[in-house]
Amino acid sequence: DVYKRQAPKVDPGVGEVLVEAHSVPLSQLDIRHALGLMERDSEGLGREFSGVVRALGAGVSHLEPGDRVFGLARGAMASRLVVSAEQVVRIPRHLAPETAATLLLPFLVAHRVLGERTRIEPGTRVLLLVGAGGVGLALARLASRKKARLLALASNPARREALLQSGASGTFRGEMDSFREEALAW
Repeated sequence: DVYKRQAPKVDPGVGEVLVEAHSVPLSQLDIRHALGLMERDSEGLGREFSGVVRALGAGVSHLEPGDRVFGLARGAMASRLVVSAEQVVRIPRHLAPETAATLLLPFLVAHRVLGERTRIEPGTRVLLLVGAGGVGLALARLASRKKARLLALASNPARREALLQSGASGTFRGEMDSFREEALAW
């Protein structure tokens, strides 16, 4: 049960910013919540967003009103958000706001996997079995930066090309009869 409600006007407090949200992607979790397949998050749908800073709270010096930003906030599907300034980053000039809004969670997951949970060194071989989504593309980019060799599964040529463009060393189709041979040959 998705509904619209009027949020109270709130001014940003110390260390916070008011953002006019423009793009809020929905994740699989949001869709499951909306369909009633999971317990509803009391703070609403959306975790990532992009938008424009409209006001600054005291102590915020790295942003200005009018800055294009992206960030994380629970219940981000709103026309305006008051969030910690530490969870908001300026959007690089070359990046569209719609794209920026989709990047944070995949890269946070990828960083956690390759940066905190494993020891990836130059030349390390990484096999990625679910490569074509946002997290897979982020893993390919981070593995490439660490000079690791990433082999990723993707079902179609366009997705395999996207993985290669993101830094994967190789890709494979992954049909069950050829998976073992392709992975071992790599």
